[in-house]
Amino acid sequence: MKKDFTYEFVEGRPNSLTYEISLEENERLRVLASRGIATLCLNHAGMLTMAKLLVRFAAGRYSKTFHLHLREDFGDTGPDALTIMMYPDEGGIYAGALETSGAKREFHYEFEEPLPNRFSLDYSKEKDEKVEVVLDKESTTLCLNRSAMLTLARALIKIAQGGYSEGFCVHFNKDFDAALPHRFDIVLQSDDKTVG
Repeated sequence: MKKDFTYEFVEGRPNSLTYEISLEENERLRVLASRGIATLCLNHAGMLTMAKLLVRFAAGRYSKTFHLHLREDFGDTGPDALTIMMYPDEGGIYAGALETSGAKREFHYEFEEPLPNRFSLDYSKEKDEKVEVVLDKESTTLCLNRSAMLTLARALIKIAQGGYSEGFCVHFNKDFDAALPHRFDIVLQSDDKTVG
């Protein structure tokens, strides 16, 4: 069965990014790090919020040093849980996979509903994704080029809307290349507001 996801947004000012969260949806985001691997734990709503944020970042007119600091559960207080930044040497404006109408933008993703406990990644046509994770004592930084942002957004949408069970985990390697080292995991967390 085909699934469809469309996200419409208005392009913001250069070097400024806003994203929407829904207080009713209870977006969850936790980031853990162990043995050089980052684990991003998100619930369904958190995955869709993160996907929309990545789409906006990929579509924006941002300088090479532009980055986002996300707090736990996408909150506005507390320590940073995750930093997302443009992959080094990535610049310019990327509009691939996005339709433009003035300042209004649209991201459309159609995919086949995956089989239970199966997952496949939908790469860009160019297969030029660059992704790396930098861990230090205090924070986790996810560095992505624009095509990797859109590939990760598609992965998050597919997990959020794909009928997967709590605890479903996908392992990602550097540059989304199976021949390169493992860098981070995405885990589907409970939607239950009482689960920490």
